[in-house]
Amino acid sequence: MSTRLAQYWLLWQAALSFTRSFSRHLLLLAAIFVTLVSALIVGATGSTQAWLGWALCIPAGFLLFTWTLAYLPGALKLNSPANAQLVPGMRRRLIELSLLVWLLGIGVLGMGSYLITRTPGPVLWLAAFFTLGLAAMTAGIPVARLIYFPLLGAFILREHLPAWLATVAHGMIASQPGLAVLAALGALAMLAMFPQAGRRHWHMFTHQISGSAFGMPVAERQPGRFAWDGVLLRRAVAQGKQGALLMRALGRSLPATLANALALAAVVTGALIVMGQRGILPLMTGYFAQISWVTISGVLLVFLFQAGMAPAWLARTTGEQALVRLAPAFPADASRFNMLLARAQLRQLLTIWLMATGASLLLGLVSGMSGSALLQQVGVCCMTLPALALALRDHARSNAWPVFAMWALAYGVSSIGPLAGIAGMALLGLPFWPVALVTAFGLSALLVRQRLGLMRTAPIAFPAGRID
Repeated sequence: MSTRLAQYWLLWQAALSFTRSFSRHLLLLAAIFVTLVSALIVGATGSTQAWLGWALCIPAGFLLFTWTLAYLPGALKLNSPANAQLVPGMRRRLIELSLLVWLLGIGVLGMGSYLITRTPGPVLWLAAFFTLGLAAMTAGIPVARLIYFPLLGAFILREHLPAWLATVAHGMIASQPGLAVLAALGALAMLAMFPQAGRRHWHMFTHQISGSAFGMPVAERQPGRFAWDGVLLRRAVAQGKQGALLMRALGRSLPATLANALALAAVVTGALIVMGQRGILPLMTGYFAQISWVTISGVLLVFLFQAGMAPAWLARTTGEQALVRLAPAFPADASRFNMLLARAQLRQLLTIWLMATGASLLLGLVSGMSGSALLQQVGVCCMTLPALALALRDHARSNAWPVFAMWALAYGVSSIGPLAGIAGMALLGLPFWPVALVTAFGLSALLVRQRLGLMRTAPIAFPAGRID
């Protein structure tokens, strides 16, 4: 192995070591498993080229996922202002490594998508813009979010562009000069994300410390004057609601925060429905009509994300938890305290699930769903209910599982209902939806009951993670 390759490997390992949220071994096993399953399914039903295309696209997707969310945050920490000034060779190697890994992932994804669809351009550019935009925001460049606007505009207006402009755009996306421009764009992004020490670097570094790609975490932000948080907190104080006060001691009310965003989204969605029915916005309604069932169901990721992150987020507020233990409003008995926390967590997660379900149904209405399609969307939402139990655990003991493992577990328990429905339909000839729904509801009740029993007998939850 050459000296440069050895340096690349050392920097890759060092950058990943900063990121505790992802298990490299679990991620590798997941990539291998998903690649094999997808390749086998496509190989049995499709062509050889499609099989090879999926065998390339899925590992490339996992590589870009690891690069964006696991490697890059650690690499930015390695390129601190002091290191960038005193160890310029490491900065150059970080820029080279980051660009090479990104180009490898984008290139393999492009080859795979070409074998599947014979048109690699749209998928390639979408993946490139998404990863570069998220990476730049993670680096502390807030203006990088503007990269999504031309991409979104091109997607919405692609059927309404003039013929000559559509031809130029298609040629630019699919041609070799276009790919060269994409590589140059990646190189410029890497230079911007790994600057030499200076005023701009310190400004970026401040943004990184204060919150990552999207600013401060929601739970740590101060609520606005007219936010629902203040209203609910005053109501909880007036009524002496222990559960509400307990959750507010750990940060902002996540359901209230989501309500602020979803209220605006519901108003906009309702306006689009009315205006679309009147024919005022045929362009926008035509765009929403192209939203797939998978995309609509993706709104449920908000719920699964919160369900998987709940144990890890408790570890961030151990100081507040110690003060909560001293408050006379909360019971000192371990069993009573744990059950109060469990009920508050279940209430919060169930509220988020209802919001995510309502948002997915609103998107379904906008995209033209009706009747049985909407009922099936409700069924898809019910499949995720077993993830409610993930927040119920022995919080006194350390959270040894990384965040990625919790996400994988949330997806896993949510897939048990559909798998049972498929098995019942294939082996016994039973209808899919009744079997899947009964399985999901039964599993939810079983897991919640079992995890509540665990919390009832566990040591007092706060401060979380104090017992190894």
